[in-house]
Amino acid sequence: MKRGTMIGGTYQVLEPLGKGGQSEVWLVLHKRICSLLALKRIPLRARWPRGELDYARHLDHPGLPRIYDVFEAEGYICIVMEYLEGKTLEQLKQEKGSFSEKELLLWLRQLSEILEYLHSRTPPLIHGDIKPSNLMIGPGGRLVLLDFGACLSLGKEKRERYGTKVFAAPEQLDEKLELDIRSDFYSAGKTFRFLSGGKESPGFRRFLDICMQEDRSRRFSDDRKLQRRLLRVCRKGKRNCLLFSFLAVFLLFFGSIIHIRRQNRTAEEQYQILMESSQTEELVSAIRLFPDREAAYQKLLQIDLLDQVFTREESRKLEEILGSWGEKLEKEAYGDLAYELGIAYWYYFQQAEGKNYAGVWFERALEGGLTPERQKKAKIYRELGSYCEKKTRQELSGEGALNWKGFFEAICACCVENSQESVPALLRERLQEELLSLCYDGLLYFRDNGITETELQELVEELKNMAPGKQAEAFSVTEESVQALYAGHTFTEEGGRKDEK
Repeated sequence: MKRGTMIGGTYQVLEPLGKGGQSEVWLVLHKRICSLLALKRIPLRARWPRGELDYARHLDHPGLPRIYDVFEAEGYICIVMEYLEGKTLEQLKQEKGSFSEKELLLWLRQLSEILEYLHSRTPPLIHGDIKPSNLMIGPGGRLVLLDFGACLSLGKEKRERYGTKVFAAPEQLDEKLELDIRSDFYSAGKTFRFLSGGKESPGFRRFLDICMQEDRSRRFSDDRKLQRRLLRVCRKGKRNCLLFSFLAVFLLFFGSIIHIRRQNRTAEEQYQILMESSQTEELVSAIRLFPDREAAYQKLLQIDLLDQVFTREESRKLEEILGSWGEKLEKEAYGDLAYELGIAYWYYFQQAEGKNYAGVWFERALEGGLTPERQKKAKIYRELGSYCEKKTRQELSGEGALNWKGFFEAICACCVENSQESVPALLRERLQEELLSLCYDGLLYFRDNGITETELQELVEELKNMAPGKQAEAFSVTEESVQALYAGHTFTEEGGRKDEK
């Protein structure tokens, strides 16, 4: 496989992690959740144990990597599993040459716990390929059993065996014989005899000899008996074992810190790469990585508004994201984002209910830590949006009373607060058009609720100054309508006038 190619429609190949026999392991990136995983690829065979692999996906033990996916692609079976940083016992032996018996006993006890978990499943699951290259020491110093490519459920029909010959039990090499949990005991004994180099204490030697009996009836019959005998071996060196236990705890703690730092560094690198993108899914992945950072949310909103339209689909997607991860943001960051979302609904939303939605988000913005200037504007927008919603409801159903004087004051305040040069010209032009329309529609109500002609004329003049030269015809009609209204005339929707009776 080549770096950057996609496999299974979801996983992007990054780099090789290892190779052995006919299999190969690659580091891959899950594109949807932006997570690093390990993918093992093995040539597809007619009687591959797919059922056992699917069964293994449900295992949950700290000594086993999680299996997330199993699928076939390009003549291979692919097993996607948790990516763990660490070294196998085969690699460590090549580097160190030998291990102390205390180290070996600690790892063997951990392996026995893992095997007990596998063998206690219903039906029991036989690993089938225990060997040094399948035993990893993870970041916390914990032994992890890798590779379920040869696993087999106890009692299943005979099938081709995939274990490694050097470490496989005699019955595993004879297709006429059934396997059972004692086959794993043999491979474990053979593995630790290899790791010890044949230099064991008498008790440890006898333990491994029992595991490796050719006649499996002479091996340990179950996991509990194996563990009890192993515990007696460890107790003979109780003081040293205790000292090594303290060391193991220290390594676990220290290794965990290193692992967390590495994970954080990797996540930060992924985040920076994703933030360079202008694709929605990439930015959503950045939010998943660090939901407490405001930048990805803001960039996503900016991209949605590049065409100066905020669609229903875009708004729904952004609200879902905020519903899932927005609570991770700090109060001030959430307030700023809610304010920007309110502006998006107010000016750019395609449907008429945009101002109603805007009012909701301005309300949420006020609960955050806005600057005094934004807080003042958010209150004005909220009030004006509330009046617009009440006005629409009254026109449609005739229900509810509207405070027209308060409505007029909200229009005036919104006009004053958005007349500054600091407000983008496009927003001033759009707001000018909207406020002038609201003003014109409410002229009769304003007059009947005590608003003077002078006050109305001053508002119209303020609106003119928001975006000079714009809406000239509409302003002319509005000014004539104000004069006619206060001269004892009413006016039609077309701007003409007629005498009041």
